[in-house]
Amino acid sequence: MTYHPTLPFEIIEMIIDAVAQHDPTFSSLKTCSLACQIFLELCRKHIFASITIHDRNRGPNPTSAALVRLLSTTPGIADHIRKLRWLVELEQLPHNAPLPGILEKIMKLESLTINWALPLDIQWSDNRLRSAILHLLHLPTLIRLEMHDVQDFAFADLIPCTNLHELRLHAMKSVETESTSVSILPPKPVQVDTLFFGVRCSTAISMMGASLRPDGRPVFNLAVLASIQLQLDTFEDFEASRKLFQHCSRLSKVAILLDSPPLTWTGIAKMLKPSIGTLTHLHLKTATEDETGANDPLGGLVPELEEMRHQNVVEKVTIDVFVSSYYECSHGDDWGLLDIVMTQSGWPKLKGFTALLTTTAAIAVGCASSDVNAHSTLRSLIATINTPSNLRGSLTLILGVGISAQRCWNFLHSYHDPASEHPIRQGGSWSTFIASSAPVQDRERLVAVANAVGHHCQ
Repeated sequence: MTYHPTLPFEIIEMIIDAVAQHDPTFSSLKTCSLACQIFLELCRKHIFASITIHDRNRGPNPTSAALVRLLSTTPGIADHIRKLRWLVELEQLPHNAPLPGILEKIMKLESLTINWALPLDIQWSDNRLRSAILHLLHLPTLIRLEMHDVQDFAFADLIPCTNLHELRLHAMKSVETESTSVSILPPKPVQVDTLFFGVRCSTAISMMGASLRPDGRPVFNLAVLASIQLQLDTFEDFEASRKLFQHCSRLSKVAILLDSPPLTWTGIAKMLKPSIGTLTHLHLKTATEDETGANDPLGGLVPELEEMRHQNVVEKVTIDVFVSSYYECSHGDDWGLLDIVMTQSGWPKLKGFTALLTTTAAIAVGCASSDVNAHSTLRSLIATINTPSNLRGSLTLILGVGISAQRCWNFLHSYHDPASEHPIRQGGSWSTFIASSAPVQDRERLVAVANAVGHHCQ
């Protein structure tokens, strides 16, 4: 017998939506879906909103064969899929594989992540899954695209993605192509709001601004790009980024992670100049592994900030320095110079400045030498900021399994003691955050000590 709920449909929908917000494993939703047909459809909207295709049987993710069975028997579920994460694998390529046709049933996708796990001899532009890939890419509902490890990607394939807002690329190589998958050109170029480049993307970075449509117009209108995030590991990455920024004139948020050495921040002021009149949020992170212990831990950043003074509308600056636990820090006056340049006039809109110092002490069980390395790094790290300062920052230590939480806390706490050898001066606004993977009893003890002195521990 069919059950008809007595509550109005809108109320039932609100209840199911509320349950979904607090049910990450969908266990409650799956139970609710058994009540009646109305509950079933409302629950499916959440249960199948996000799908992962993974054929290597790691964890709970369904295989492509499972997706084929699901959408073959219940095709209406395809209308609920809004987010798809797809690991493209060799098992999905046989001539008679039904996966391409099944994926073409998806019509309302909003977010697509493609991880390319195929052999190098299988080309992006010539494979049996291409029709399904282009179908998903060109859906008018698609607003977010993330791609990994494609070594011959053609930006021309994104020409129809005129509603795309966010583009994230990781370990991508781009190639020029004379052919295009587009039969009718849209009236305007692609206008993304947010752009992200991870590691090994130098060719994609350099070609993005230069990629053209068949009518000679650029594939991307980078003049309207608002936010960009980059990870720069090589000189090729830095040079490619310099070319990309020449096309960007309205950036408001920039976040760059720099691997130093070999790279430094020299030239970053000129790189940002096209957007200096609109840039409001600047996050510059340096990951340093200086074996000599003599280099500038800020990677030449202070002169670049000095060059930016008096010609900017920056509201928030975050300087984030990560130091490996196995290397010493320079004991020069680099942090003092940073303090000077950021507290002088020339930052008319500045509302917040944060300096973050992070070191990770990953200490193995029974490995006393790692403990010594961690302590040595912390000593040299704190010595670099031992200047009168208005800086606000945090010092983060990640405790390993084999280290005493109490002993590490005593060590860190000594740097907040004015009588210690290297105190943190009281003029600075510093806090210590400690994340621990130590045994539960040690973590609880550490939390108690941290709370007693007003610091933060997790």
